[in-house]
Amino acid sequence: MQQSPSIYFTGRAMPGNDFSEKAKITSPDKTLHRASEELNRRLSAIADKLDNGIQPSADDVDELERLSKLKTFLSVHRAQRRKQVELAVLCVATVVFLGLSFVRLSSTAVDLEIHATKVFLKLDEHHSPTLIPGEMGQILALKQARGSGADDVLPPEVAESGSFEIREVVAAEKSSDNRGSADLTVRLQEISIPEGPVSIAVGIAYASDSRGLTIETAGSKPVTAQFGQVIAVDQGTSKSQSVEYAIRPVQATGNNLALEIFPANDQPQLTVFRGVQVTEISFEDEGHSTILGGTAYIKGGAGESKQLQPGDYLTIGSVSPMLLRELVFANGELMVRLSTDNANTLQAGADSSSNLIPTLFTFILNRWPTQLYATLSALVATWFALRRWLESTQ
Repeated sequence: MQQSPSIYFTGRAMPGNDFSEKAKITSPDKTLHRASEELNRRLSAIADKLDNGIQPSADDVDELERLSKLKTFLSVHRAQRRKQVELAVLCVATVVFLGLSFVRLSSTAVDLEIHATKVFLKLDEHHSPTLIPGEMGQILALKQARGSGADDVLPPEVAESGSFEIREVVAAEKSSDNRGSADLTVRLQEISIPEGPVSIAVGIAYASDSRGLTIETAGSKPVTAQFGQVIAVDQGTSKSQSVEYAIRPVQATGNNLALEIFPANDQPQLTVFRGVQVTEISFEDEGHSTILGGTAYIKGGAGESKQLQPGDYLTIGSVSPMLLRELVFANGELMVRLSTDNANTLQAGADSSSNLIPTLFTFILNRWPTQLYATLSALVATWFALRRWLESTQ
């Protein structure tokens, strides 16, 4: 009885050394390699027989057919496994790319230049005493000043129920002695904000022929506003043809003091704040945006800018106090310049706000563009080279 042929990798019949047992304990790649070697060896042996005029036996043909089918099966399995590896790599790359595209930085640096009609500020309790106007030692000339919510006003006859109004004096005569020489405007000497937590709302005040500022304060300590009111001085004689004027100090104090001040026509702009640390800032009044326009410059490696349109909403928050570089009143509107290095909330837009904090991909792309392109190119080239090498080894 003829024994069925077996496949041996050593060329000798040894117990437990047949191909099926080897396939169980070796990797598919090694099995395919050995099957290819065995097939080549059998083909070489048959070729030698043919050269010697010996016809191959049926067993030889059967062995070649089985080896050929086995090699084909292993090649298909290897191709499928390679496709699975490629699919897995593609999935990992997709997840990494999506993660970089959707995961945002914890915070970013930003500069704001905003035109608005009203701004809400909150100073922390550790701020230093702040003066308004923001220019130290500056005295402003006002057409008029109105106040309300004062707990104490000196002199008392100026106010009624915590409200007062002082105006510039209109000269009673136009003699050559006082024409152009007497300054009859109201002097705003300072608005002093003491230490401690305080909220301030700065907006636009409207009058019949001019625009000014509204300043509303709310805090645990009283805010003090000092003015100089020009008054006519009675000289006690009717023979004098000229009018003498004096400046009467007016001081208003209150925890919830609200002021309206209207600069004189020759006042080009009014610096309300300069170089002040704030913990909160808002451009929304009773659910409506107060923004007239502006730009948000995203820094910290992003290098992007967002143009703000009239009516856009802006929300900004920071893990540390923000620097209010300037709050200026000019041309009937407010100009706000704000900077922070740790903005953890930054959203802008119309009805639906968009998050302006950069994603990791945007951060890397803008900070290291050359390195990113070089790395991606190297990875793609390496992948194609590896695929070609794997195909050539089959």
